[in-house]
Amino acid sequence: MELNEIEQLSSWLKASKLCCLEFSRPGEVLKLFVSESRHVEVIDSSDALESRFLEHHGLSQIDVITQTAGIYLSTHPMREKPFATVGSFVKMNTIIGLLKIGLIYAPILTPKSGVVMNIISRTGDLLGYGSKVLTLKSESE
Repeated sequence: MELNEIEQLSSWLKASKLCCLEFSRPGEVLKLFVSESRHVEVIDSSDALESRFLEHHGLSQIDVITQTAGIYLSTHPMREKPFATVGSFVKMNTIIGLLKIGLIYAPILTPKSGVVMNIISRTGDLLGYGSKVLTLKSESE
């Protein structure tokens, strides 16, 4: 990407009400973020861009983790509908999955209310203590 193209994208981003921009074409990826002072910064990874976006909007990303080991289930054994889907809003202490431990099913609960951003674990995965199940986007306190 040519410098004049980056300068043009930066000026458009500054003039807009957007806080970030990710632009890609074959072999190239450009990530830009506008700081509070409306200064455009180049961000080196998608994770960093997402983190800055959440911070800018007073949001935080929360990993929902297991409290024990077991086999992960995204649905109740007697139902077809998953407990949580990407984009769904879940309240604090909502069951978002189950861990099968022998004949017992232990619930996996959300630590805060938020929107499901990403589901990491899949039904049938053997998870250990502290394994990430999904991530939530939640309002910062």
